[in-house]
Amino acid sequence: MNDRIPIVLKADGDCAYAEALAAHLKTALLHTTPDAPVWLSVNAAGLSLTDGDQAMRGDFTKLQKRLQYHNLTHELLVKATKVKGRENLRVIDATAGMGEDSLLLAAAGCEVTLYEQDPVIAALLQDTMRRALEEATLHEIVMRMQLVEGDSIDHLRRLGEAGTGSYAPEDDAGHACPALTASAATGNGADASTSGAEVTTNDAAATTNSADEALKRPDVIYLDPMFPERQKSGLVKKKFQLIHYLEAPAENEEALMQAAIAAHPFKIVVKRPAKGPYLAGLKPSYSLDGKAIRYDCYVFPENV
Repeated sequence: MNDRIPIVLKADGDCAYAEALAAHLKTALLHTTPDAPVWLSVNAAGLSLTDGDQAMRGDFTKLQKRLQYHNLTHELLVKATKVKGRENLRVIDATAGMGEDSLLLAAAGCEVTLYEQDPVIAALLQDTMRRALEEATLHEIVMRMQLVEGDSIDHLRRLGEAGTGSYAPEDDAGHACPALTASAATGNGADASTSGAEVTTNDAAATTNSADEALKRPDVIYLDPMFPERQKSGLVKKKFQLIHYLEAPAENEEALMQAAIAAHPFKIVVKRPAKGPYLAGLKPSYSLDGKAIRYDCYVFPENV
C-alpha cells in the first residue's frame, strides 16, 4: 500500500466525515487538487478514489440485476459456495476488495464477514455499504455483511488456535484496525453497529458478543487474491488500475491458504484466472469453470 494518500473535500462534501477519515488514515485534508498520483475525494455522492482522469466509487446498485433470484442462482460463485444440506452459511471473505463478491453471497442468504487490510480500500467499501443501506432493495442484503479492517491471515490463524484450545482471548486485541462507522459517513446518526452493516474495530469498548461472534468457525472461507497484472494494461479495468496502485497482487498466497485451512472450514473457495495456477500449488477437490475465471473448491468433510 502507498501511505498517506491525501483527501480532497469538495464544496458539497461532508466536512465532519472528511475530517474523521483524514484522522483515521493519518493523512492531509485538502480543498484543492494535490500534486499526487491518486487521492480520495469526498463529495455529496460519497467517497471516491481518483487520479484526476478516472475515478472509482463503489456502487452496489449496479449489481441489482445479478442479485435477482433467477440470475443469482446461476452465479458460479454462489454455486461454488453451496454446502449440501446447509443454509444461511457463515462465510469469511478474506480478501474483500470492493465487496462485490460478498454482496452476491449475502444476497444468496450467507452471513458474510469481509476482511480488508488496506485502510483506503476498506474506507471505500464502508462508504459503498453505507450508501447501499439506504436502498430499499439492498438494505436487507447488506445487513448480512460485516466489514473488518484488518489482516485476515491473523484472524484465520486465531480461529485455528481457538479450535485447538491454544487461543487466549487477550490475543485478539489490536488485530483489527479501527474503521469509521456509518454515523460518521452519513452525519445523520445512522450507526453501522446498530444498522447491521457493521465495521469492527479494535477499540477497548468493543463488546464481548462481537468478539465471540467473530471467533465462530466459518462454514466457508472465500479467497480472491488479486490476479497478477496482465501484460497488456488495456485489459485491466479502470478500477483495478487504481486498486493496484494501493494493493499489489497477493504475494503471500501460501500463508493465506494455510491460514484458511487452519481455521477448519468445511469448504474453501478460491477465485482464479481460468488458466491460472492453483493457489499455493494446492490441487482443489473440484473446480467450476467460467470463460475468464474459475472457482477452485477445497472440501474438508472432517470439519463438519
